[in-house]
Amino acid sequence: MRKRFSIIMSFTLVCFVSACTNNEPTNVEPTVSPTQSNKPTESVEPTETNHESLKYQSKEGWSILYPVMWDYTSDDTLKESATDKYISFDTHDIPEDGVEKWLDSKIEQSLALEEADNTLLEEVTKETNDGLTVYKYAIQSNYLSQITEIRFVIYVDHDHIYEFHGQVPPLTKDEFEEIVGTFSVGK
Repeated sequence: MRKRFSIIMSFTLVCFVSACTNNEPTNVEPTVSPTQSNKPTESVEPTETNHESLKYQSKEGWSILYPVMWDYTSDDTLKESATDKYISFDTHDIPEDGVEKWLDSKIEQSLALEEADNTLLEEVTKETNDGLTVYKYAIQSNYLSQITEIRFVIYVDHDHIYEFHGQVPPLTKDEFEEIVGTFSVGK
């Protein structure tokens, strides 16, 4: 009886250690914990907001909600590894030339890329939402005969440009807009 118990405990310990070992060093398993404070954290560790979403809190003080099944986070990307759905982001200081010149230059660079045949699929729209200026547009990319959309949403406050983009497919337009639509800064 004691020997059987020892074998079972040994097997359980091996299974536990195997489950805790991560053979993919680029994946970061989200830590789920309730949000205790309204002030921004200095961590990119997600926090649970409800049963369907996690909250990504950037080091720059902004946040977005994303699906709990997305299993990779970094300083510039949220991703669901199983489907390759992702949203990438970056924060920029507003340049001296202004946001619209920066945006025009960014689009021109994307369209001039030689690696893919890129065209402007949706013209830039501009709106105001919750005190932020919001720019949206989409680029169609034909790379190695695979056609995708790269969707962009850019939020601008008085000091920063918050840039988000994702590829459709595998992400859908609705998924992208729903996730990026949860953006908030300094809340």
